[in-house]
Amino acid sequence: MRFTLKLAIFLTCTVPNVSHAKVTEFAEGIQARVEKFVGKGESYRSLLALDQDVGFKGKAKSQPWSGDYWPLIQGSVAFPYAIKTTNNKNFTRNYRNYSDRLNRLMKNINHLDAATLDELSPTEKYDLYLGDEHFTLTQNVWQAIFDHYENTKENHKRLQEWEGICHGWATAAAYVKRPTKMITVLSLDGRYSLNFYPDDLKALATLLWANSKIQNDTILEGNLCQSKHPEIDEHSGKVTETTCKGINPGVWHLGVLGLLGKKHSSFIINKNNDTEVWNQPVSEYEFSYYNMNSDKKGSLFESAVPILNARDPSAAFRAHGTAYLVGVEMQLSYASETMPDHATTDSEQTDRIEQLNLRYDLELDDRYQVLGGEWHYRAESDPKANRNHSTYPSYPSFMWKFKSENPVAMSEADALIPENTTLPSDKMIEFSSKAASFKFVTYAHDSKGAVMKNPDGKDTVASEELRPQVLGKVLYPLIELAAQSE
Repeated sequence: MRFTLKLAIFLTCTVPNVSHAKVTEFAEGIQARVEKFVGKGESYRSLLALDQDVGFKGKAKSQPWSGDYWPLIQGSVAFPYAIKTTNNKNFTRNYRNYSDRLNRLMKNINHLDAATLDELSPTEKYDLYLGDEHFTLTQNVWQAIFDHYENTKENHKRLQEWEGICHGWATAAAYVKRPTKMITVLSLDGRYSLNFYPDDLKALATLLWANSKIQNDTILEGNLCQSKHPEIDEHSGKVTETTCKGINPGVWHLGVLGLLGKKHSSFIINKNNDTEVWNQPVSEYEFSYYNMNSDKKGSLFESAVPILNARDPSAAFRAHGTAYLVGVEMQLSYASETMPDHATTDSEQTDRIEQLNLRYDLELDDRYQVLGGEWHYRAESDPKANRNHSTYPSYPSFMWKFKSENPVAMSEADALIPENTTLPSDKMIEFSSKAASFKFVTYAHDSKGAVMKNPDGKDTVASEELRPQVLGKVLYPLIELAAQSE
């Protein structure tokens, strides 16, 4: 989903290069990685302490809301989803239809009836709410997608149906209040009465969180798989190709318990482990232990098997210092995508919640502290189980979160707007145009990681990418209004 090709650049982590299937995956660094992802203090502890303190299930403080990933091929959040005839998978046709439609809107700007206003895309409603007759945000969203489309052609690729801005939806769903009802507001210039449905406000929040610089303030564990045919160890089924190993199960288990179980804080997973990216905000988990020799469920003491007595196809990959192995079955719930519509209300009952059923083991030292682990595969129940070179491993490839405990996405122009001041429509349009025209700059670096300089002493710009943004100081008050109880 999602400007994903760009997202992969920001959310890439480095892993050791493993060139041989039999190389042991030592667990040094597990504690530091867990504490970095969850937070220092009690995040890395013995399973004995965690079981007593955190227990076997947990959930986020509030359920992340479902929403669309706003596919680029349709125009993302500039897509007029209420006009059903515009829903097709041909970008050039969609772009041409958008251009023709925008010309008609601008030509008849003084004669837009209620039905036409109601069918506007989320960005078109935002533009008219500010009184922007040139639809600056809408035009820049389409321009950004067109630039990406042209870039894919230059690289002999094509725009994929799964590309969108799910990295914005997944984070907004976890951190932005749920708009529970439709609101009707008068535009700032007093000319238009506009209905913002919950999905309109979700869309605008998704765009803001996708294109805000807050996306650079992240912590990631795992990797995006870069191969359609990842290498595996034929004896154990373990993926040995570096970029497709996914999240270490030890980091995964302690990360889930630390964030969802202890802090009740959501985070984001890429639910697949293939070359696509599908970001999902997690909401809840429950797990149990099982004995790897007998496959029976039980307590930690009943399930932990001394490594010398374990039936272990992954014995060649165990962490140094492992004394016990224990199996884990976990059901993880996450919010999934829904198609946008004109529903006037939204609630947890309308969310689409799905589950991942995961099976893995944990490597424990003699104090039952986690050193690492391996993913398990059950071919009889999982059609995607990794038992041959043509399938992908069936577990999350990476998980990520913001460094801040309470992140807030804002546009680059929000800092320019005076606090506690009511500005006229034309002044707000000026700020909105700045936000809508924001370009993310990537600088060139030398082999040592330093930013390269031009002869004039200025930093060398490697690329500039248009990333249209919504004014947070406009959007968040609308969401607050839509979140108020009757």
